[in-house]
This record gives sequence, structure tokens and C-alpha cells, in this order.
Amino acid sequence: MEPPQQFRQFNFERNKETTINPYAQHHMSQRDSDFVARILHLMSLTPLSYSLIVMWDECIYAIRDPFGNRPLCMGALVSSPSQAHSSTLPTHVDGWVVSSESCSFPSVCAKLYRDVMPGEIIKLEKNRKPKTLAIVPRPE
Repeated sequence: MEPPQQFRQFNFERNKETTINPYAQHHMSQRDSDFVARILHLMSLTPLSYSLIVMWDECIYAIRDPFGNRPLCMGALVSSPSQAHSSTLPTHVDGWVVSSESCSFPSVCAKLYRDVMPGEIIKLEKNRKPKTLAIVPRPE
């Protein structure tokens, strides 16, 4: 069985250049850029409601569809349960978590950082702040 035509021929370069913020593209490695192009391609083929969490190359990518119907939020891991219940973000973050609902964060000593915006692709790495790699606009 052969894949459909749209899977066999796709110009990743053209599509990622028009969708990815030029500033973010300039600061992305070629590996990141290729991976984001593949995610953008997937998003262009699936005009559905979804939230994805993808682990690749020791990073976590949080992806939310452009319609924003499925929730997705990021949390910052903190060192003590009391920090997880405080109203401010701590100065030191031990790591990052992603979930469809923030109510799960206190059970793993995490604090809500922010929601993933509709159409947003975020890269989470160890010892770094989350980085938005692309935001796909809602289709007309």
C-alpha cells in the first residue's frame, strides 16, 4: 500500500518559511527546523481538534491545534509542595510538565506556568525556559 500523494511530495522549506516566525527560525538548529516542519505538515493535514505532547531528542514539544478546542497547559516543577500551592512562580524551576488540565499539577509539585495558545508549538528542554517555535493561524 502506497501513501497518499500529499504524504509523498511536500515542500517543507517553503511551508516552514511562511509559517515560522523569522526570528525563531534564525535561532533554531537545522534539526529543530526540520522537526518543526514535520509538525507543521501534520497540522496542515489535520484540520481537527487535538493537543499533542511529543518527546523527541531529549525535548518535549507541546502542540495545540489552531482551533484551540482541546486544552493544554504547562507547569513548572517546584521543589516543595508549599511552592506548588503559592500564588507566585518560584525563581528556580526544577523542570517542566504538560497536561490537558492544571488540576493535576499539585500532585507532582508543579505550578501552572501558562496555557499553550491555539496553534502554538512549544519546545521544553532541561534547564531552559519554554520556547515558542511556531504559531499556526486558525484556518479560514
